[in-house]
Formats: sequence, structure tokens, C-alpha cells
Amino acid sequence: MSIRSALLGVFSESPFKLIHEHMHVSVSSARLLNDLMSAVLAADWEKAHSIQREISQLESAADRLQRQVNRRLHHELFLPVSRYDVLSMVKSQDAIANQAEDIAGYILGRKIGFPTSMHKGLVRFVASAVSVCEEAEKIIGKQDLVMQSGFKGPLIDEIEEMADVIHKLEHENDRQQVELRDLLMTEEKKISPIDAMFMYKVLERIGNLADSAHHIGEKFTLMLVSL
Repeated sequence: MSIRSALLGVFSESPFKLIHEHMHVSVSSARLLNDLMSAVLAADWEKAHSIQREISQLESAADRLQRQVNRRLHHELFLPVSRYDVLSMVKSQDAIANQAEDIAGYILGRKIGFPTSMHKGLVRFVASAVSVCEEAEKIIGKQDLVMQSGFKGPLIDEIEEMADVIHKLEHENDRQQVELRDLLMTEEKKISPIDAMFMYKVLERIGNLADSAHHIGEKFTLMLVSL
């Protein structure tokens, strides 16, 4: 058996399936933000609080999975990729769940009522951020096929194309954030300064969701290139 085959055998028993599970839970928490924002804009606070609890439960589940992943990584003798890169990628995955919980907390903590002029843009902005996370989950889901391919062939090209899609979606999310910040600036005089501050924080955290997902796509692609 070649050294490369031996390494691939070790890799197949590595914590990457657990990493995919962690990513799925993290993205599931972010996906709930679509429903949360709809409930908030409709001033359905009972439903919004219910969704917030679901997000918090998923964030806790993601934390537990992250600890399991970290323990597995520290016990792995061989990995065909950088242990530091894998840990960095998992940290970005966990950031998605953390940010989803933060967003829900900021909004529900003050029962923020966003200006009507921002409603349509907010729905699009949240959906845009979630779509970047979902694309990142797809690329993480390719791990088993990557292992089977021996880290080469057409699949690698496909992953690079997926990473490019993530990059474009994240760029579009940035553009939407700029538009919403400009719109909020025009509404500032009509709302409480403290509410305005929290609204800016919410916009920042939603943008951070897309940024974290973008980092995951970049890190996963770089790990493959480095082999």
C-alpha cells in the first residue's frame, strides 16, 4: 500500500463526517432567520420568540458538535491537510450558528421595529446571507467524494466553481448591506438612536453570516490546492 493510500485510509476515518454534521446544524440555525425576519416584520412577537428558541437550541447543538470535532482532531495522528486549516474552517462554521443566535437576540431583546421602507430589502438581505451559507454547506458535503477521488480530477474543478459561486453570492450580499445601511441612515431621525444602533449591529451580523460562509469555501478550496 502506498503512503498516499494509507493517508487516504486514515482520512476516511477522520472527523470530517462529524464536521459535515456540524455544518448542517449551523446552517439550519441560520436558515431559521428567514422565518424570524418575516415574523418580526409582521410584529408577530410570539412566533418570533418561538423561532428564537429553536435557533438557540441549534446553536447549543452546534457547540456540542464543535467540541466533539475538536477532540477528534486533537487525537488524529495523521491528516492529509493542515490541522490548523481544518480547525479554522470549523470555527467559521460555528460562527454561523453564533451569529444567527446573536441576530435573533439583538432583534428580540429590544423588539426592534424596522422602518417599513427597509422591509423588502431586509427579507432579501437575510435570504441572501442564508443562501451563501447553504452553498458553503454544499461544498462541505463534497468531502466524501473528494476522498474517494484521491483529491484530484473533475471533482476538484467542480469544487472550485462552487467556491466561485460562494464568492459572487457573498459579494452580492455586501452590496445589499451597503444599500440597507444607506437607507437606514435616511431613517435615523425618525427612530430611537439606541434602536438605530442595534439595527446597524443586526445588519453587520447578517453580513457576517455571509462572510463566515465565504471563509469556509475559501479555506476548503485552499486545503485541496495545498495537497
